[in-house]
Amino acid sequence: MELRTDWNSQETIDRLENEAERMFEQGWRYTGVHVDALLENVVLCFEREVALAPATWSQGGSNP
Repeated sequence: MELRTDWNSQETIDRLENEAERMFEQGWRYTGVHVDALLENVVLCFEREVALAPATWSQGGSNP
C-alpha cells in the first residue's frame, strides 16, 4: 500500500486501519507495526496459520 505525502494524518490512519481490517477479513492476524525513524515507511505485520497436506513421496524417491 502506497502512503502519500498529500494525505493528512487522519487519512493516513484511516487507510492503515482499513488495510488491517481487510487483512483480518482474509484470515490474517495483526502482529505489530514497524515505522522507520523518518516516518517514511510503515510496515504492518500479519500472520496466519497454514494447514499443509502431508508430504507424499513420488515413486522416483524425491519429494515433490
